[in-house]
Amino acid sequence: MIVTACTDAKITVPIEKYEEVSQEKEIVEETGEETGKEELVPQNANEKIDISIHSKSDVVTPSNIGFCWNESVEEDCALHPENPKGDISSEDPLLVNKEEELEIYMYVERDKLLVSAQPYKVEVLQFGLRVEEGKIVDSKTDRDLIKFSAPDEKGAHFYLIHVIWDEEETKRAYYAFRAVVS
Repeated sequence: MIVTACTDAKITVPIEKYEEVSQEKEIVEETGEETGKEELVPQNANEKIDISIHSKSDVVTPSNIGFCWNESVEEDCALHPENPKGDISSEDPLLVNKEEELEIYMYVERDKLLVSAQPYKVEVLQFGLRVEEGKIVDSKTDRDLIKFSAPDEKGAHFYLIHVIWDEEETKRAYYAFRAVVS
């Protein structure tokens, strides 16, 4: 139902000069240090991060299979990319079509609101059912999400999402999911 009405009242809209501000623009304080972006990353390893992987017709939440939250690069991290099939083989897969575009969304909670997380870098690694060595999948960041394409081979494929939260690469996590290409 659409409701319309006519009136002879004059409507005045104030016109002000607005400065367009890009979402990527970070605020620089007088000290010269960038601020703002650190609010969009986890503050500690226990902070909840909502991550979901979307296809055109399905969505899954990947499993967190490990993280490192070190104070310096000298501290060793025992996490290394390896085929996650043993960790996630019993979980529901993401159902996709050949070469379908997939999207990764990441959120952190701030003041009881979910806001889009802004990691320093994200690497997507793909593994085959019988292939132990993964390959880095081409991915691109588009505003608040990461996009990549499903393979053109039918069957089960396993993925690691390597999220690096800081420039020094001391704060990072691995998430895993399984996709079935039809």
